[in-house]
Amino acid sequence: MKKILLGLFLLLGVVSFALPNYVDAQKLKKSGYEITEEGENGFRIAREKNKEEGTVVLYYLDYINDNPAKELSEMSIKTAPEEFKYLGSTQSEKAYINKFVSPEDRDVYSFVGKKSKLKNCYLVIMHFTNKKLSDSEAEKLAETLLNEAESFLK
Repeated sequence: MKKILLGLFLLLGVVSFALPNYVDAQKLKKSGYEITEEGENGFRIAREKNKEEGTVVLYYLDYINDNPAKELSEMSIKTAPEEFKYLGSTQSEKAYINKFVSPEDRDVYSFVGKKSKLKNCYLVIMHFTNKKLSDSEAEKLAETLLNEAESFLK
């Protein structure tokens, strides 16, 4: 379990991070998330619900490339830990969804929000679970987690 979280932290560790004033830090903590890194270009939060499920959310700030959401989705595939087997990608109205499997046979998903609630602030969510999700379940989970992550923004 800790290897998976460590792998997710390493995967998302490409950017250095600072907690902006438009983030509700109290709401983050009440939801069980911890701020794991913050800096100039964004911040990262993490939550482990139980031994079977965990989430890491990366907030990219001032990310202004031509198609940032698609680019971040592709980057999450390229920078995934080598031991994660890439299974494929899909997309919903709200997110790009990439699926991996860990060496421990846990499903790992990368959800990248297509639209930004705040100008030039993009979300990349890594979620691991022991549950095998169908495409429609993964889409619902992506929407739920993206809505939750956006709710921390004032």
